[in-house]
Amino acid sequence: MTIDVSIIIVNYNTYDLVLQCIESVLKHTKNITFEIIVVDNNSPNRNIEQLNLIYPQVTLVLNENNSGFGIANNIGNKVAKGQFIFLLNSDTIVIDNSIYVLYKFMVENKNAGACGGNLCDIDLEPATSFTRFMPSLLSDIDYLFFNILSKLIYGNNINYCYDKLPIKINGNISGADLMISKKLFDELGGFDENFFMYYEETDLLFRVRQKNYETFIVPKSKIIHLEGASEAVKEIKLDWTYESKKKYYLKNKTKIGLIVSDFIFYLTILQRLFVFKLIGKKEKFNYWLIFYHWFRRK
Repeated sequence: MTIDVSIIIVNYNTYDLVLQCIESVLKHTKNITFEIIVVDNNSPNRNIEQLNLIYPQVTLVLNENNSGFGIANNIGNKVAKGQFIFLLNSDTIVIDNSIYVLYKFMVENKNAGACGGNLCDIDLEPATSFTRFMPSLLSDIDYLFFNILSKLIYGNNINYCYDKLPIKINGNISGADLMISKKLFDELGGFDENFFMYYEETDLLFRVRQKNYETFIVPKSKIIHLEGASEAVKEIKLDWTYESKKKYYLKNKTKIGLIVSDFIFYLTILQRLFVFKLIGKKEKFNYWLIFYHWFRRK
């Protein structure tokens, strides 16, 4: 049987979320043939080994190491049989027939190298789904000035698409719900396995565009992403993010670009601390204070 979409879900200690995610996929996905592949990154909690007792149709791959997001998806891709692969975070809930919507768009638009949908929180409020610029001096300056450039060019469609029709994106698309043809993914060699976590999808999309494909957000596809914007900042995640940022810049840009980017980000931290102290936003001030202490340590 021909499989249209291989849905790859990476798990690390999120067993209950994986069950919820799979249930939503099975409930809402119509009009296509699909398979679900779960790759476990050697979770300390071994509940994942019970997965096939509940969902015997799911392909479960037990990785012997916690290899990170990119490698785990590459492992899932090795057993995937679909025409397209759909990277889906374990902390997502599919609503409506969103996977089919993305599949249909990819089939009908041969110039599309990859696409994603709109992400929203549990209350169906807009969540960050993409960025308008790839990591660069332009994106750093835009962020320093509270995304004023993005707002002037793109209006409200800065990181969530409020339009009804798909829009072309030259920035990053969230790896929480990313669809790409298996053929192209294989041609690119999958994710660069030097990235443990973060920036791996940024690097992938950079290479997709180097192949002269375009990337899109399809707003009719809407998926809940449970990762909260108010989630506490952990220094280990900041470390992972920075290490991946450094790898991305040294691979795709320049060392000088990295130094300038770091300097602008430090200015951003100081600016945010000053502004939020001035207007009495204690929670946001404390949020940026974590970045300040982390940056000084680095």
